[in-house]
Amino acid sequence: MDDKQRREEIALFRYRTIAEVVAERNGTTRQRLMAVIARRQHDIPYSNRTRIGKRTMQRWVKDYLDRGLKGLEPVERMDAGQGRALTPEVLETAVALRREKPECSVRQLIETLELAGKAPRGLLKRSTLAEAFARVGCTRQALARKPATFRRFEAVHRNQCWQGDAQHTLQLPHPALPGRSRKVYLLAWIDDFSR
Repeated sequence: MDDKQRREEIALFRYRTIAEVVAERNGTTRQRLMAVIARRQHDIPYSNRTRIGKRTMQRWVKDYLDRGLKGLEPVERMDAGQGRALTPEVLETAVALRREKPECSVRQLIETLELAGKAPRGLLKRSTLAEAFARVGCTRQALARKPATFRRFEAVHRNQCWQGDAQHTLQLPHPALPGRSRKVYLLAWIDDFSR
């Protein structure tokens, strides 16, 4: 199926969805109809979604009234597939900042980029930059991870190293003072070489 057929099929689905709303002249009844339609599940072509929001329907109604069935066809963005706020230069600067200060949050990095004039104020979103960091392996967790080195330790000779530990266990009646109790401790010592 070519792109033109796909766009026409989507436009027809959108029109079928809002046809009752377009035919209704009373504003209150229109709103009620949209609420009813929004509660229904729909088999939306070329989409995994099953619900349509009232705001979406309002936009479809306006588009239909302004431009007819052609207005209901999906419009392909001119910059599809390209980031509008996260250019390669901004990402490169953000990654350098993240590597320099891995403890900084994404929000703090965005503020730094905006203050330095590297990114337009308010255009770069936290989720966009966080996804880009995950893509390039520059998350806070990835940078904070240091390879753990565990070495086994064992003494070379007997009695070279003893290890001990203590734990309080329970209260027992005091042998000399009736009615009073005394805390009991468990002490353990082990020779590291002979175990």
